[in-house]
Amino acid sequence: MGSAQAMGLMHQAGEKASITLHHTLHGHKAPVMAVRFSSNGLMLASASGDKTVRLWDPIKMELLGILEGPLRYVTSCAFSDDGALLAAGSGDRFVHVWRVDNITVNNTAYYSSKTIAAKFPSQRYRENKKVIDWTCDDLCDWLVEAGLAEYSHDFRSQAIDGRELLALSDETLEHKLGVDALGHRNKIMRLVQKHGTDGSATPLGSAVDNLNNPPTEFLCPITQELICDPVLCADGFTYERIAMEAWLASGKRTSPMTNEKLSHLTLTPNRTVRTLIQRYKEDRF
Repeated sequence: MGSAQAMGLMHQAGEKASITLHHTLHGHKAPVMAVRFSSNGLMLASASGDKTVRLWDPIKMELLGILEGPLRYVTSCAFSDDGALLAAGSGDRFVHVWRVDNITVNNTAYYSSKTIAAKFPSQRYRENKKVIDWTCDDLCDWLVEAGLAEYSHDFRSQAIDGRELLALSDETLEHKLGVDALGHRNKIMRLVQKHGTDGSATPLGSAVDNLNNPPTEFLCPITQELICDPVLCADGFTYERIAMEAWLASGKRTSPMTNEKLSHLTLTPNRTVRTLIQRYKEDRF
């Protein structure tokens, strides 16, 4: 058989090949952020913006259980290598871990495991220290808790501790430490401004104390400020318009929340969130 004839047969076979939808699993009440199969393929986990992780039997296409615990959207999940544990990352700044090796996979019985939610062990100790006295490890731990983990390596490599942090400028953050996102720089600079030159302040963990801690759903994930002009992005999250436009203008085509590629770049006004925020402001002020 000549090569041309062989190529023709391959081309014909390719034209006949097709991929069809096998099954659709229903149940989540918000966008699905991540899906993962266990190593043995007997369980499928799906993480969602509805604050739950669902476990499925991928063979029978049945729900095994709903794992609850996160207080905000769940953006990631992963099984341990032995399949005994399932971990999920949430917008509430916790990592939630469940034992899933004791879930019965059959037609009639299942039960969800108890969630284990743990704070970072250094948090309580660090809150009793002035920022000016923070070690480099303290600062890097705070970056992780504040959702800025991607910068901890650069801060550590530059030996930035609490004293150095208080001397940082916006320009240094952007050009020397690689903090490109305006919202991320603002979050760090608010910490610097809040604690002043002596590093003293009230306990940490809130960038919106002056707003009496509004619902986190009303805060822009980029700026961590109360949203004024809410827009819905392709990733299912709502952002401050100017912050998201700046994100896209910088050339980024991924979600600030999940780091997944955006299916489109259209920003749709979220009138529902705008109304809810307006009501919150009127009630509060």
